[in-house]
Amino acid sequence: MPQKKKYITVYTITYHKSTLSTPGTLELTVTNNKIVKISNKGNSDIPENSFVISIEKSKSKNNLSKAKLGSEVTLDYGLPSYLTQSNFIMSGDPILISENKISEKLEQNSNKEFYNRQYSRSAICKLKNGNIGLFAVDNIQNQDFKKITVRELVHFFSSKGYNRDKLLSMKLQELYLLYYKLNNLEKKTLGLSLKDLASALKQQGCTEAINLDGGSSTTLVFKGKVINNPGINLPEVSDAIIVRKK
Repeated sequence: MPQKKKYITVYTITYHKSTLSTPGTLELTVTNNKIVKISNKGNSDIPENSFVISIEKSKSKNNLSKAKLGSEVTLDYGLPSYLTQSNFIMSGDPILISENKISEKLEQNSNKEFYNRQYSRSAICKLKNGNIGLFAVDNIQNQDFKKITVRELVHFFSSKGYNRDKLLSMKLQELYLLYYKLNNLEKKTLGLSLKDLASALKQQGCTEAINLDGGSSTTLVFKGKVINNPGINLPEVSDAIIVRKK
């Protein structure tokens, strides 16, 4: 995700084609260990085989802010010792459940919209039996079907495994009715706050859990088919957790 406040962040092309930072952010583009560009406009391009050092305003009074074009910069990084034996590391925010207890942070931040809003959510957890659980929460409210195009409807049904040629032969009203039935829109789901999500996961037997990305990108796919109800306009996503048989 884009840079958080009070951080100095290093970006590479594996993140995105640009830093997505806000205007006013000081950024140094480094190629072959030399600064080739300095900008305070934010959202700098990230060239191949290079990295960008992004410095939030409140941290601009440091040695990096005094750097000049051509200055040498060496990037050295590593993992904390307690993570060096890990085979796989994944981050999320916030922690929902730790040591079988719902995180106090959820209550402390309950006045913030991100925490208390009923929203589409996704989460991963460790279950009591040692297995890993993946969860998605939908947020289907009143949708304006008049704004949904035939192309969007066909794309949606194709993602559910429906035959594309058959869908194209159907009347628009038939597609609307099928969409309505498939999503069971008489019973609208309104999403969950993070505290309610944590409570639901604990009821499912989760002993450790973290929140992942939510909103319109919340999509659960099984054997090539979308099995939750993210809505019509499925966004492109750059990150996914993929489970395969060994």
